[in-house]
Amino acid sequence: MSWNVGAYLEKTTGVSWKNSIFMRITVTFVIILLPLYVLGILIYNTAYNIVREEISDSMKSQVTFYMDGLEKEVQRILHLEYAMINDTNLDRLSAIPRAMSDIDKMIALKNLQNRLEAVRSSSMYISNLTVYLPSINRTLTDRGVDELNMADYDTLAAAYNPMREIHYLGDDPVILTTSPYMDYGTGKPMFMFKLELSRQAFTEALGQFNKYDGSGSFLVNTATQKNIGAANIDPDVERQLLDGIAAGRPGTLTVQSGDHTVRSMYFTTTSEELGMTLALYVPESVVLGSLYRYGIWFWVFTLAAAAVIFAFSMSMYRFIHKPLIQLVAAFEKVEEGDLQIAIEHHHKDEFRYLYRRFNAMVENLGTLIKQVYTMKILTQKAELKQLQSQINPHFLYNSFFILHRRIKGGEYDNASVFSQQLGNYFRFITRSAEDEVEMASETEHARIYADIQRMRFQSRIAVEFMELPETLRGVMVPRLILQPIIENAFEHGLENKVSGGLLRIAFASEEGAAVIVVEDNGENLGDAELERLAAVLETEDGQAESTGVINIHRRLRLRFGVRSGVRVSRSPLGGLRVEIRIEEGERRSD
Repeated sequence: MSWNVGAYLEKTTGVSWKNSIFMRITVTFVIILLPLYVLGILIYNTAYNIVREEISDSMKSQVTFYMDGLEKEVQRILHLEYAMINDTNLDRLSAIPRAMSDIDKMIALKNLQNRLEAVRSSSMYISNLTVYLPSINRTLTDRGVDELNMADYDTLAAAYNPMREIHYLGDDPVILTTSPYMDYGTGKPMFMFKLELSRQAFTEALGQFNKYDGSGSFLVNTATQKNIGAANIDPDVERQLLDGIAAGRPGTLTVQSGDHTVRSMYFTTTSEELGMTLALYVPESVVLGSLYRYGIWFWVFTLAAAAVIFAFSMSMYRFIHKPLIQLVAAFEKVEEGDLQIAIEHHHKDEFRYLYRRFNAMVENLGTLIKQVYTMKILTQKAELKQLQSQINPHFLYNSFFILHRRIKGGEYDNASVFSQQLGNYFRFITRSAEDEVEMASETEHARIYADIQRMRFQSRIAVEFMELPETLRGVMVPRLILQPIIENAFEHGLENKVSGGLLRIAFASEEGAAVIVVEDNGENLGDAELERLAAVLETEDGQAESTGVINIHRRLRLRFGVRSGVRVSRSPLGGLRVEIRIEEGERRSD
C-alpha cells in the first residue's frame, strides 16, 4: 500500500516518496521520541509509585481545609448560641423572674438545661456550656444548677469583646455571648453564655495530619503563641517552629530535636476570625528522601531533552516553518490586492507543488476578477441606461394633456412654467454623459418630477418636499436614485387614492451618512409584499427581478459599501416608507 501511495504522490505532485515532508517529519519524530521514551520509562518506572504515594496530596491544602472546617464549625456553634438568646425560658428567667412561681422557674430551668445539653453534644469541640443568670443568682449547665459566683461573672463581662469570636481565659479558648439587653440596675448584661472549647478535641483532630514518621502538628493562639492543642510534637521542636514562623522564614527550617538535627518542611495557616494558627511539621527526608537519587537522572534527562528539542526545532524550521512563512506572506500580498506575486521553492517536496499551484491560482484569480468586475460594471451601466430610457407613456400623455388644457384655457404663464419643468425633466432623464451628479441636481430633478405629478393629481394627492440641507448639496451620488422612488409611490402607492393622498420627501444627515426618506399613505401595499421586498433587498438575490428599487439598492451598495443602500418598512402614514442611505465614509474609489 505504501508503494502505491508513493507512486500516486509522485505522479500528482512530482515529489518522490523519500523526499516527502511526511517522511521527513516521521523520521524526525522517531529521532526525538526514542531517547525521550527510554529516559521517561526509566524515571517513570522507578519513581512513579513513590511520588504518587508520598506527595500526591498537598499538605498546605490539608491544613487550610482543616482551618476552614474549624471556622465553619465555630460559626455553627455561634449560631446555636445566638438561637438560644431568644429562648422563651431564658427570657423569662433573666427578665421577669419575680413573676414566676418556683414551679415555673424549675420547669424553665429544666427546659433550658435540656437545650444546653443538646448544644453541647452537637460538637466534639464543646467541653462545657454555662449560662450565667444574675437575676436569679444561678449558673446553669447541662449537668446541673449552681449558685452564681459574681466575681467570675464580672470577669467574663469585662473580658467580653463583641468583635471577637473566640476569647481566651488564660490559655483556654472560650466563646462568650451576652444578652442584647442590660440590667438597668447594674449596667451589666442580663445573662451570659460561656462555651469552653475542648483542648483534647483539638489534639485528637490534629492527629489526622501525622501520616508520616516524625511528623507533628499543633494549634496555637496567634496573639500569644500559647498552645491550644498539639499532636506528636515535642516542645523544643514546637518552639523552634514558632520562632521560624514569627521571623517569616521560608517553609523549610532546620530544627534541633535532642541530639538530632532535622531539616523539616512546615506548613501553616492562620484564621483571623478565630485568632488561631495551625502548623504541620514533616521531616524533609521522609517526604523527599526517596527522590534525591533521581537528581542526576533528572539533569541527564533535561540536557538530552534540550538537545533533541533543539535538533527538532531546527529541522522543522528548515523544512516546514520557513516555506510556510513564505507562503503565508504571499497570501497576505494577494489579500492586499497584489496579483503580480510569484513564489519559488527549490527543494523537490510538496511545497514546490503548492507554490506552483499557488502561482497558477493567482494568475487565474486576476483574470477572473477582471472579467467579473468588468461584467458587473457593464451590467450596472446597462441597467442605468435602461432606467434613463424608460419613459412612462401615461406620464408623457398626461403631461402633454395638462399642457394642452392650460394653453387652451388661456393659462399661458402656468403653461410656460409647466413646459419649462417638463423640458428640464426630459433633459435630465435623457442626459447620459455623467454617471454621478451632485445631490442638489438629483434632488432638483426629483422635485420637478414631483411638481409635474402634483399638477396632475392636485385634487387627489398632496406633496410635501422638504428642503435639502446645505451640508448635503455637494455630495456626489449616482444619477436617478430618488425620482424612480417617487415615481413608484405615485404609480403603486397612491394610484387608488381618490382624495387625501400624501407623499412626503425628507432629508437628514446622520453621523457621516446622507439619508433620504420617501413615504406615502397609500393603502395598496400588503404586509406579505412588504416582507418579500425587504427580504430581496436584504439578501441581494442576484436572480431576483431587477426592479427600479432593487436596481438603486445595488448601485448604491456597489458605489458606497454594504452599509449603504435602500431599506423599506411600513410608514407611520400607513403606506410604504423607503429610506435611501449613503455612508459617505465608505465611499469606494473607482
